[in-house]
Amino acid sequence: MSIAQQFSSACQLAQEMPGRVAEFIEIDKTLKRRFREDSMTDVLIASFLRLPGHQVSIDTPIEAKTGSDFDLFIGVRGSLDLTHYRIQAKRLSDRKVWQNGRYMCIDHRVGAPKTLQADILCRSSSRGLIPLYAFYNHANVVSASKGQVDGISLADAFSVRRAVHKIVAGDTSYKCVGKLMPLFFPMSTILCSPTPGRSLATPSQSRDAAESAVTSSRNRFTLDLSDAESAEVAILADAFRARAADRAGDATREETDEVLRRIQEPTPEAERQDVLQVVQSVRDTPLVRHLPIPRPRIILIGDGIADDRTPQPHE
Repeated sequence: MSIAQQFSSACQLAQEMPGRVAEFIEIDKTLKRRFREDSMTDVLIASFLRLPGHQVSIDTPIEAKTGSDFDLFIGVRGSLDLTHYRIQAKRLSDRKVWQNGRYMCIDHRVGAPKTLQADILCRSSSRGLIPLYAFYNHANVVSASKGQVDGISLADAFSVRRAVHKIVAGDTSYKCVGKLMPLFFPMSTILCSPTPGRSLATPSQSRDAAESAVTSSRNRFTLDLSDAESAEVAILADAFRARAADRAGDATREETDEVLRRIQEPTPEAERQDVLQVVQSVRDTPLVRHLPIPRPRIILIGDGIADDRTPQPHE
């Protein structure tokens, strides 16, 4: 019997795994032993690894490293389109009043000089990816919130960064789940397809769902983004649309370059091509590859083209 859970699809994993994570975290109250974020992230990655068929490929760093962040790619066979998320995980420390539970390490600093992890994550968006937080939460909080909090709740990294800046300035209430939960949306938002009969979202479906969820969450959140950060998010969204349109032949090279020039550091083409190669030839690719990369990569692969906006390889 494996500790990793068995699911039939990435969508089923996104729907059911959060509840199991919530129960897992709840156990540490009894044990008086705190499970770290990387423990939950490892179990999550292992559960992706157990998906049947050729739905997934996992890349892991050659050097053993601890860390709760990972990259998630969504691709589809026969397509040049990819959606790329960078996800930073944080776990809740529960309190008697559930709304007062805190993400104690949300203002964590790394490197030398010490830099806020939230700033580093948001800066990564300049590389053409969507930065998100994954918050791991206790079962009692999930129950008490009446659907507002899930065992794994995703959130827009730009809005979380603003909350972190408030914390650094002295308002530690922004560590509380009750303060942050208006930002939350479920993992199924970015993984489950709205197309009947299809499980995994296409890259464009996932991007659209993420953008919609982020926009809605900002409308619910009491702390607005600054003009500069709003512009940063808009640039990222424009870049994704321009890249997809260009590959589909719906935009001129000049229009695409106009947007991409606003990105400081585009996603390395070598990495993109490597991931696309895995998507197109996953049956011939090892299930797990050990590569010189800084964090794990989960590559989810769908079958066929599910919508006419998904760019296909040029003949």
